[in-house]
Amino acid sequence: ISLPDMQMKECAFEKSAPALVLLDATEVSFEMDVHSVKTITERRVRIKILSDKGLEYAEIKIPYLSRKKGIKMKDISGISYTLDSSGNIVSQKIDRKQIFRNKVDEDLRKLSFTFPGIKVGSVIEYRYTKIETNSMELNPWIFQDQIPVRIAVHKITVPSYIAVDYRLRTSITVANKDTVVGKHHNNTYERRVEFSAKDIASFKVEPYKSSLQDNIQRVEFSMVPEGSIIRRMGTDFKWGMINKIMYYSSFYGNQFTKPIIGTGGLIDSAKKMSSKDDKIGFLYQYFHKHFRWDGTRSFYADDLQTCWDKKSGNSAELNLLLLNLLQKCGIKSRAILVSTRENGKPDQEFVSLGQFNGV
Repeated sequence: ISLPDMQMKECAFEKSAPALVLLDATEVSFEMDVHSVKTITERRVRIKILSDKGLEYAEIKIPYLSRKKGIKMKDISGISYTLDSSGNIVSQKIDRKQIFRNKVDEDLRKLSFTFPGIKVGSVIEYRYTKIETNSMELNPWIFQDQIPVRIAVHKITVPSYIAVDYRLRTSITVANKDTVVGKHHNNTYERRVEFSAKDIASFKVEPYKSSLQDNIQRVEFSMVPEGSIIRRMGTDFKWGMINKIMYYSSFYGNQFTKPIIGTGGLIDSAKKMSSKDDKIGFLYQYFHKHFRWDGTRSFYADDLQTCWDKKSGNSAELNLLLLNLLQKCGIKSRAILVSTRENGKPDQEFVSLGQFNGV
């Protein structure tokens, strides 16, 4: 940390800000083999506290899904900087015992920690690594916050056979560059796409606004095979390609007809009903009465058998389990990806799974 940052009294481009994000840096990469895909996200955030109101930003809360849902959090650390009475910079690392992994429910966890001894003028910094299994999608890079951001950086590293298309949703200049970062013995290489923005004003919540996600400044991404004809095809063709990939995937389409042990009696009871509406109503009411949503939205279903046994699951598991049973009762059903209001309005012209958060 530099001395000028420690001596800073206010944000140069937003004088009344209670705190300032000095740096928000994210790096996304992928590990792939014949059995699985892992998305690795490394994030580092540095915040300057400028007023008493800004002290709340020293309390960090990061929600995530439990490891059995394919998400692992690691390399969590934090450090704070303050000036002593002589004007010297004093640093203090957060003890691992001060980092809590709280269980919100069966599947949802929350990392939480508070920096001790923080006062106006202090700087805090934290970092972590998130590893997601069986996930290869790029979420939007949201570089605006409810406090101003001095520098934001987002790096994406992908194999040479993957191309990253992107769309800017911003009123400020976002710099970007595309470089080759490593060649391998078999003539393959990796590409890094890097974006950066500076002096980003805070997001102001206004009455009657639509979704935060629709209004906040961001960059949206889509991944397609490099050099393929797919990049030159129209949106209908691209969506059709994604539909096929999803339909044959283990976490989505393969769940539609998967055998679920213990559902035979429920299916037999529904089949005896004469009308389609009665069958649908019967199954829906059964779910409404016996199942519990765990509070997480996703279109990735982990294990429908576990969802049935525990009578609990994420939005994908509950909805795909219902679809599974409807189909076994002879009712034609289709799964539709959705984006809730808080996630923002999807755009048909931009082909990206990252626009959706449920099914």
